[in-house]
Amino acid sequence: ARSRRRPREQRRNVGSRFVKSGMLSSLVSVLVCASCGHENRAFPNRRRCLSDAGDTRISKKLSALKVVTPGGPISSSSPSSGIRELPAAGQLYADFEKVEQLEGHRGARFPLGVLRTRFGNYLAVLPSAFPELKGLRHTSLRRLCKDHFDMQVEDVRVLLRMPKAGYPAGCNFAAAAVLFNLIAGTSVCFYNASPQALATSGDRGKRFKDMLIAYFPWPQAIAAKEGADAFYKYARNPLAHALGLDVPKAPEIGVNKGPLSERKILELEDAATLPTWAPPALRRQGPEYEIGVAGLYWGYHRVLHALFADQTHSRGAEALARDLYF
Repeated sequence: ARSRRRPREQRRNVGSRFVKSGMLSSLVSVLVCASCGHENRAFPNRRRCLSDAGDTRISKKLSALKVVTPGGPISSSSPSSGIRELPAAGQLYADFEKVEQLEGHRGARFPLGVLRTRFGNYLAVLPSAFPELKGLRHTSLRRLCKDHFDMQVEDVRVLLRMPKAGYPAGCNFAAAAVLFNLIAGTSVCFYNASPQALATSGDRGKRFKDMLIAYFPWPQAIAAKEGADAFYKYARNPLAHALGLDVPKAPEIGVNKGPLSERKILELEDAATLPTWAPPALRRQGPEYEIGVAGLYWGYHRVLHALFADQTHSRGAEALARDLYF
């Protein structure tokens, strides 16, 4: 019988469908800044402009690493990792990284199709590759995480490493503020999520606190409701609306943060219990509170895993992602 395989020229572009076919064993990431028109062949029906320079795409052209910037394309052939902001010009430059798709086999620690990105000297799992999001039921949610959410978690990783040589800023407030923003966004997009919930803005404070009460792993000395109220009223709101300032009668909030190594950051992401070296997310000191950024980052990852594992919340988030054309 005559073979029905497609001609060679028709088989050259299968790389653009790697998400469904799983045919590529190693993939190269492409950092895209869409301010000058990005290339998005793998997902041609995207209706919005991806303007964040931290967003990654897999290119069909595996021979070179490319970043599109307002000044034009830049090519590189030596992968490394990280995204930083140049303090003088405020321009973005990128260190490129290789994305590896681990080959699955019986007895392997990671199943077939789990993508782990290079983070310094380690392989890290971003939310889009969480095991709770495997399978066809979470296709759109997984794509939302990969296209829009993973890069925001990577931004926090960079903040957690500060200060370091050449970058003296501690980023205490910045790291806490970004984490509280992610918690707030998660309470809308992944917790009791729906297209209607995204369009309703009057219940955001209640969502923030309800999600933390239900899913955040609070220290034993902190009641869930007390912790959620303290985070929202005395930390998140002042950081978002008043430069971290509050009225005199409000309790004083300290933000505890030091530079973390790559290994410790990944330990916070993967550990089921808070590492002994990490300060708790919230600690009461008389009438005052202290926020531990490392504990907050650890607890946020536990919230994500719990929400994605809950079929009620993951189904709602999947419906929202489909409605947004992911």
